[in-house]
Amino acid sequence: MLYCNILKKIPLIVLIIYPLWNLKANSNEDTQGKSSNSILNIIELANDDLLTGRFNSSFERLSNILPEAIQTKDTVAQILIYRKFGVLYGKFGQNKLSLEHMKKGLTLAKKQKNTKLTISCLHALASQYSEIGEYHTSLQYLDSCLLRSTKQFIPHYIKSLYARNFLRMGEYGKATEYFNDILPELKYTNYNHQVAIINNVAELKLAINQTDSAQYYFEKALDIVNKQQIHPMIKPSLLNNLAQLYYKKGNKNKAYQYMSEANTCSDSIFNILGENNKELFKLKSKYSDDILKKEQTIKEQNLHIEAINKASFRLKLLIAILLVLAIIAFYTVKMRFKMRSMAQTQEYTKKKNEAVLETKNKELAVNALQLIEKEHTIEELLDFVKENDKDKHKSLAHKYEQNSKKLWNDFHDRFTQINNQFYERLLEIAPGLTPTELKHCALIKLNFDSKEMAQILGISQNSVHMSRSRIRKKLNLNREDSLSNYIAGI
Repeated sequence: MLYCNILKKIPLIVLIIYPLWNLKANSNEDTQGKSSNSILNIIELANDDLLTGRFNSSFERLSNILPEAIQTKDTVAQILIYRKFGVLYGKFGQNKLSLEHMKKGLTLAKKQKNTKLTISCLHALASQYSEIGEYHTSLQYLDSCLLRSTKQFIPHYIKSLYARNFLRMGEYGKATEYFNDILPELKYTNYNHQVAIINNVAELKLAINQTDSAQYYFEKALDIVNKQQIHPMIKPSLLNNLAQLYYKKGNKNKAYQYMSEANTCSDSIFNILGENNKELFKLKSKYSDDILKKEQTIKEQNLHIEAINKASFRLKLLIAILLVLAIIAFYTVKMRFKMRSMAQTQEYTKKKNEAVLETKNKELAVNALQLIEKEHTIEELLDFVKENDKDKHKSLAHKYEQNSKKLWNDFHDRFTQINNQFYERLLEIAPGLTPTELKHCALIKLNFDSKEMAQILGISQNSVHMSRSRIRKKLNLNREDSLSNYIAGI
C-alpha cells in the first residue's frame, strides 16, 4: 500500500520536473532553420542592387544582415548571403574570396540537407570557375548539380552554363546543341537569364561566322538590358560587338554610334570597378569581417554563459530531484519501520492470545475432568441408594440427570465463548458436520481421549470411534493423517 501511494506520486513529480529540465534546452529551437521575412526582403533588395550594378549598396545590405542571420541561426539566409558575397567578390576580381564565400554557403546547404540550395550553390561555383577560365572545374560542379537534381529534365540555367563552357573551350558543336535546346524555352525564363543566354548565343554565332544571326541576338540582348535596366556589366560588351559588326558591314555611322555608347558605358563601369573602388571594397570587406569576428566572439561568449547557466540550472534541478528522492526514501524507511513495529506488535498479541486461549482451554479440560470425577462419585452413591431405597433412587437419578445435562451445556457454552471462531472455521472446511460431531471436535481440541469423551457424552467408546471416523471422512483426511493434530491446528 505504501509503495502504491509513492508510485502514484512519481508521475506528478516527473510532470513537474521534465518541462523545467527541457525549458532552456528548447527555448531556441523554434528559431532554427527558419528565415524571417525581413531578412529575406533585405537579401532580395541586395540582389536587385547586384543586378543593376549598385555593388556597394548590395555589399552593405548583406554585411548588415549577416550577423543577424548568424545570431538567429537562420541557415537559409546565411547560405543566400554567402552566395551573394561570392558573386560580389567575383565582380571585383577577388576570386579567392569569391570561392571561399560560395563554398561556405555550399557547406551549410549540405549540412541542412537542402537539395535545392545545394544545387544553387554548386551552380554559383560552376559559374564563378567559368568566369575565371577554369572550365573543366566548372563542368565538374555542373555534373554534381545534375546528380542531385530530382527533375527528369536538365534545367535551362544548367544547360546555358554547359553551353557557355563549351563555347569558351572552342567546342562549338556541343555549345550549339545545348543552345538549340534552350532557345525554345527562353520565353519562360526571367530577363536576367534571357540576357545572359542571348549574349552567349550571339557570341557563338559570331565565333562560327554567322554575323547576321550574331547581330540579331546582340541587339535583342541590348534591347532587354535597356528596357529592364539590368546587367550593366554586359552592356559595354554588347555595344562593342555591335559596333564591330556594323563596321564590317560598312555602316560606319552606326558603328561609331555604338562605339561611343560603349565607351561611355565602359567609363561608368570603370568608375564602379576602378582601383579606388576596389580598395574601398577591400576595406569594407575587411571592416565587415572584423565586425563579424567580434560579433562571433561575443556570440561564443554568450553561448558559453548560456551553457554555464544551463549547467547551473540543471545542477539545481538535480539537487531538487535528489532532495525529493531523499524525502521519499526517508518516509519509505519510516513507514517500513512502523509497519515492522506493527507486525511485531501483532505477532506478540497473537502469541499472547494463543497463550491465554490455551490456558483457558486447559482450565476447561480440568473442569471437565472434575465433572467426570464428580459424576463417578454420584453414580456410586446412586447405586448405593438403589440397593436400599428404590423410590428415593428414582427421584435422585432424575434430578441428577437434569443437573448433569445443565452442567455439560454450560461447559459447551463456555467452550464456544473461548473458541468463538472454532465452529465457524470447521463449518467452512466441512459444512456437513452435525451439532453432535461439532461437540466431538470440541472435546478432541481439549485433548480428551475416546474413553473420557464417552463418559462426558454418555455414549459407548465404540460410538465415539464411529463418530471420529465420520468426522475424518467429512474433513477429507487420509488414513495416515492425525485427527487430533488437524483439529488442534484450527
